[in-house]
Amino acid sequence: MNDLDWDLLRTFLCVGESGSLTAAAQRLGRSQPTVSRQVQQLEEALAVPLFIRHARGLELTERGAALMAPAREILASVDGFFRRAGGMTREVSGSVRLSATEPVAVQILPDCLAALRQKYPGLTIELVVDNRPSDLLRREADIAVRLFQPKQLDLVCTLAGEAAVGLFASRAYLERRGRPARVADLEGHDAIGDDRARRVDTVLRELGLDLTQIQFSLRTDNYLAQLSAIRAGLGIGGAQVNIMREFEEVERVLPELTLARLPMWVVMHAEVRKSAPIRAVYDAVVGHLRACLGPVNGAAI
Repeated sequence: MNDLDWDLLRTFLCVGESGSLTAAAQRLGRSQPTVSRQVQQLEEALAVPLFIRHARGLELTERGAALMAPAREILASVDGFFRRAGGMTREVSGSVRLSATEPVAVQILPDCLAALRQKYPGLTIELVVDNRPSDLLRREADIAVRLFQPKQLDLVCTLAGEAAVGLFASRAYLERRGRPARVADLEGHDAIGDDRARRVDTVLRELGLDLTQIQFSLRTDNYLAQLSAIRAGLGIGGAQVNIMREFEEVERVLPELTLARLPMWVVMHAEVRKSAPIRAVYDAVVGHLRACLGPVNGAAI
């Protein structure tokens, strides 16, 4: 019992909070069989059944539910120890875990990470690509790029800029179907939108458009699939202006129209800000985003 792996507690918490091995595996960046095996190992080590298995997922037993709060307290202490230990590091080497959404991780950060690697050959970036915010307090990541300002007092936050969102289509599509000169001209065009949340539908309605006059050629919640569909000519879709300007085959539709402005916050835990590798990555990401998005009057909070 004294040799219990702390990582098993982290798995227990993730499964208990999500009620699903699949969701916990995605959150932890592990395979589902690994998560299932770790849950079984913990149950065997404690000699206590922690979950009831059923077709919809896993449900905490009464004993399992009673152990959730103590597990959180133990991991908070362990994570605090590692954060303080990380803060003592002065050499820019080792691993830094960075979390970002798909468009930021795939389209914006690679140039920044390549430059960091050239400058610091001993540095390894563990990139967590997840549209769900990583929990910095539980060390799911050392640094996160978020589209909202965190409220926790023990986090250091810097507003690196705002990403404007506009409408785009491939030049081939516009040459084939015509270029809208005003918002009303969007009716009759093919659109690329999201699937479950239907945020694009809401934006189009707010513009005063009749959705019955718009044909959605593709619906997907995956941003990269939307971007590829725009470039391939499936229709008109929304995308970050700073990303789409890199593609010569696309053209901004109604360039005077901005659908939204997404704030880009770079965040880390206050206890690791003196860690040389974490600080180096943090400063590089902030600088890179500001270069991509333009100057802002943002400061560390």
